Amino acid sequence: MRASRLFRLVWRINALVILVAGVLASAVATLALTFLWREQTQTREVRGVVNIAGAEVQQEKFRLGRFEPLRSVGLLRASLTSEQEYDQAAFSKSASAIRNYLFFDPTTRESRWLLPSNGQVFLLDVDLFYPSRSPHEDDDERRCLGTLLILVGSDSNGDDRLNEQDAKSVAITAADGTEYRVVAEQIDDYHGQYVRSEDEVIVFFTQRATMTSASIDLRTLSLRWSEPLRPKEAK
Repeated sequence: MRASRLFRLVWRINALVILVAGVLASAVATLALTFLWREQTQTREVRGVVNIAGAEVQQEKFRLGRFEPLRSVGLLRASLTSEQEYDQAAFSKSASAIRNYLFFDPTTRESRWLLPSNGQVFLLDVDLFYPSRSPHEDDDERRCLGTLLILVGSDSNGDDRLNEQDAKSVAITAADGTEYRVVAEQIDDYHGQYVRSEDEVIVFFTQRATMTSASIDLRTLSLRWSEPLRPKEAK
């Protein structure tokens, strides 16, 4: 009799343990499925990307950003950004990119675009100053020498997108956004710039798998020289 009661007690305890374990497993599975569903259905955003022919773009709109002062030339500049929404697999995705720049002269009340079309993607814009900014120096006290731009103008890898994976170009303009000129093309990666003097900036990039340095004349906005880097072997 005691053995039978003990057996029933053990059986009930095991059943309770199994029930609790099942409830916990069900809760964990529900949480995992909920997290997976949210991960798959939420809108994902990428920047510096434009989908072109072949991509399933559901909606595209352009938005003008805030005007920022270019005090050294007395102008205002704002970026024009494209925003695209498209479906990919089980989730929605959005892509945004800078496509152009608008300049406004508050004295003459005239405005103009940097480029006549919005077919490109700007990955980087750098206003060039000399000397380089110090922690105690205000931009108002320095004269802008020009603006350096890194952009993508075509889908070089054929993936129906314009982004940093495509071949890039290095362009430069005067401080007021005029005299736009491309000084280097077919760039794989951009590695920075150094304003050496009031009339020269040196840029670094990889071109056709070769590390390259180039000098740009800030007075004529033209390329002075471009040559591969030749590091000496470490001793």
